[in-house]
Order: sequence, then C-alpha cells, then structure tokens
Amino acid sequence: MQRSNVNLKHLVKRQLQATGRNVSTLTLEGAEGQTLTTSQVKIDQVKQAIQSNPVVIALGSGCITDITKHACFETGQIQDEVIPLIAIQTANSVCAYTSRMTVLTINGVKRTVPSRMANVLIMDTQILQDAPPIYRTGGLGDVAVAAVTFADLHLAAALDMGKWNQLAYETSSDIRNILLGQHASIADGGITGQEVAGKLMALAGLALTLCGDSAPLSGYEHMTSHMLDMAAKSNGRAVGNHGHQCALAAVLSLLLYRHIIEKLDAGAIDINTCYPDEKTMRRRIDTVFSQIDASGAAAAECASDYMQKLGKWRLARPRFETFLSHWEQEKTRLQKHLMSPEQFIDLLYKIGHPLRFEELEVPLDRDEVRWAFYNAHLMRKRFAIGDLAFLGGFFDESLCDQIFEEFDHLTNARIKQGG
Repeated sequence: MQRSNVNLKHLVKRQLQATGRNVSTLTLEGAEGQTLTTSQVKIDQVKQAIQSNPVVIALGSGCITDITKHACFETGQIQDEVIPLIAIQTANSVCAYTSRMTVLTINGVKRTVPSRMANVLIMDTQILQDAPPIYRTGGLGDVAVAAVTFADLHLAAALDMGKWNQLAYETSSDIRNILLGQHASIADGGITGQEVAGKLMALAGLALTLCGDSAPLSGYEHMTSHMLDMAAKSNGRAVGNHGHQCALAAVLSLLLYRHIIEKLDAGAIDINTCYPDEKTMRRRIDTVFSQIDASGAAAAECASDYMQKLGKWRLARPRFETFLSHWEQEKTRLQKHLMSPEQFIDLLYKIGHPLRFEELEVPLDRDEVRWAFYNAHLMRKRFAIGDLAFLGGFFDESLCDQIFEEFDHLTNARIKQGG
C-alpha cells in the first residue's frame, strides 16, 4: 500500500506519532500460502490487541476492515460501549467500508453476520489511484451485479422467500444510473474515476446497511463466488478477486434468467415435483461438498442453512402457485430489474474488467466454475434464480452446458469487437 510512492503504513504511523500519540500496530496475514480471510481467530487476535487502545484505525482491504470492525463490535458488546473506529480505505475494492455487516468464514463457508460501521471513513483519492487497478475493476464488478441482484430480490419477495426493500433500491439509484448506465467516468482510472467509484462503493454499503441484509447486492452470482472461494484450498489455489468472480458469475445468472423467462411454460409444470424431501437434498449436499471437504464440516454448515430454505419453500407453496398462474405479469416485473447479458458484458469490457474466468489473476478452470454455478443454490438459505431453476425442474446438466457455451460466445464476440 502506497501513497505517492510512500509506504502508507509508515506514513500513517509517522503522522500519528508526530501529534504526540502512542501508536501500536498489528499486521494481519493469512496462513502460510493462503489469503487472509475474516475468521473468528483473526477477530479474536484484533480484540486482544485493542484492549489498551482508546481509538482503533483499520488500514487496509475490505477483509482487514471487516475483521477490525467486527472485533470492535464484539468488544463493544462486552464492554457496553462503542469503540472509536476509523477506517482508511486503501482501494475501491468492496462495499464493506460502509456496511454494517461482516462476511465471516464459518467451517469454510462464508456467512454474512450483523456488525458495525466505522465512526469515520477516510477516502483519499490519491491512495485509491495508487492501488493496483484490479482492485478498482473488482470493486466495480462487485457493485455492477446490481444488473441482476434486484431481480433475485424481487423473485424472492414474489415467492414469499424474502423481502423487497425499496429503500435499498432507491439508495442504489446512482449505481444504476452511473455504473450500469455506463457514464464516461466509470472507465477513468484517474482521480475523477476513483472518486466516482469510491462514492458508488459507499452507496452500495449504505444500501445494505439500510436494508439490514446483503441481499440487494448479493444474489446467485455471489453464491457462485462463495462456492469458488470454498473450493480454493482443495483445488490447490489462492482465493481469487471477489468482485471479478461475482461480475463474471452475474453474466451466467443473466443468461439463466433469459432461459427461464423465454422458455418457462407455467402450465406444463407439475408442482408436486417441485418439493424434494430433506433426505434427498441432504444426500445431494453431502455429495457436492464432499468433493472439496472430506471432513463434512462444509456440508453440515450448508445443510443447516439450506434446510431452512427448503422448509420455507414448502410453506410458500400457495405463493408459488399464484406466481405461476400470473407468470406473464411476473416475468415482465423481473425483466425491469435485469440488464441484458450483452449490455453487461459491454459494461465490464469498458471498465477494463476481465471477461474470461481463465484470465483472472487467479485463473479458474471451467469445470470448477461450472461446479460452483450449478450447485451454488445449495450453500445458503437465500433464495435466488438458481433455486427457482432447480426446484422448478429446469436447471439440469444440459442447460448448464448451454449457458456456458453462450457465455463463451458472447464474451469472445465482445473481445473480438474491441473498441
């Protein structure tokens, strides 16, 4: 981390010491050969370090910020006081800086839990500009998923599997107008572009905070990215850039939506087949996650969430029946919240975002991505398009293959077009 070729950690420490303050530092690192993750072990490490410090400063990535703010959150609950926290944003990489939530890794599975925000957020455009470009494209990719996530939010609400949040939708209006609307500033990696990107990141985090849930900007594409992260260790690779993974997975989600909207024949669905029993789904979950975790811990964690979703799905059967009987109107409502796959790919290209999983900074094998996308509905209780596709009997191996073929065709065409 640098600011105008000066080590940022040293710069901040010197400036604080120059005011006569006592400064102690803690550097957080991942296990040997592994990327740092937001684990309870790291949170406890920070909790121990902040016991004698009246003010805490988080200087670093979204992961550093999540760990620090959650350590302050847990300490504050124990001491019944608010621990003063300042966050210095070092890249436009995530929306964690303004989110009152933390993404915590539990038994190898990412879970979003309530947390707190910083009292002060410092966004220095020079620092943001000096960050490696992949952080900016990853951050914009993470927020650009609004091209599909509000459709997932609407879908869940329509089926009584979640709640629509109008406040989060309205707070995200600049994301739709500026980023999805392809304003010229989003392609600018300079000071102006970093300022715009930073504001979009902040709005995204605030939208989630106002909603009290990450769902407005975290749908099936995020579930796919979480699956890829879960599989990283067993596949002998590092965890990849979260935003890049989410954005490319959003293309897959948009293609899945297109298939459902164009081809779903509501009258031909045998609704009795849409409600698998718990034993069947538990076997499926065990089979899927045993491929990446022989201990069974990941499968157990995912099953605990999924069974809640399955139980709620059964109770919501009348809503599903109504949904199908009004399918023509429902698909029109869904389309209002969807960008076309072609437009979304064009957006990613213009901001300098990679268009192939194999070309990410941590390259992803096609079979691994396919495994993640096809099975992502099994990893959490949140309802999204992958759930409707699977439970409705549409999402089979053949459709999955077709979606990846279309993904290749569209991304290759955009790369060939250039410009």
